[in-house]
Amino acid sequence: MLWKNKQFFLAEHSCYKNFKIGDYLASIKCAIRNNYIVTDKIWIDHIDTLRQLGKDIHNAKYVCPVNLSDEHLMYIAKLDRLQKKQEYEKRKRLIKEHDIEYQKWVNPFLSLVFEKDGITINVLKSVQEFYEEGEKHKHCIFLNKYYEQTDTLCFKAEVEGTSVENIAYNLARKKVDHAAGYKNEETAYHDKIINLINNNKSKINKIWRTILISTNEQENMH
Repeated sequence: MLWKNKQFFLAEHSCYKNFKIGDYLASIKCAIRNNYIVTDKIWIDHIDTLRQLGKDIHNAKYVCPVNLSDEHLMYIAKLDRLQKKQEYEKRKRLIKEHDIEYQKWVNPFLSLVFEKDGITINVLKSVQEFYEEGEKHKHCIFLNKYYEQTDTLCFKAEVEGTSVENIAYNLARKKVDHAAGYKNEETAYHDKIINLINNNKSKINKIWRTILISTNEQENMH
């Protein structure tokens, strides 16, 4: 069928092991009916893109573009927007689901605020904040689900209302595990941030100790 209809590129491509011609048969038949000769792999990618967008891959309007390159770029942009929207919705659901448990866990620590030399340090109050800090600083505080680590309390240090570093405080070891800003780099404020946390460790540890005692008492009651 392909050689007879001068679809030489497709005929050659159909010999490739990973090419499943059956997935494209309807579109190939449409191209043949409309005397449209496929000469480039971009067409195969184009059909894949159309399929993901839910377009009619039997329709010559989509299958036989006059300017394949321009049409393909246009639909790639549409697919990119769709995927970003889907990722956004998925992320929103994930944040909402995990935030319920995080709020219960972090609530006793929310009163903690440390201030000195123009630096303000607050506990991360929600899973949404983990996402925002991860995006701003391009590090893994959200991707690696620090909000699920119940032995780690996470803070953000701000200067003039702008987040400059995030701090991961290990509650079991009673010390800072990690503190960094953009792309995990230490900022000019790093030493002052560490000192401010260290000078307030007793407040953090006191709350943690109260939580542990309360948890043990509840477990003993059962």
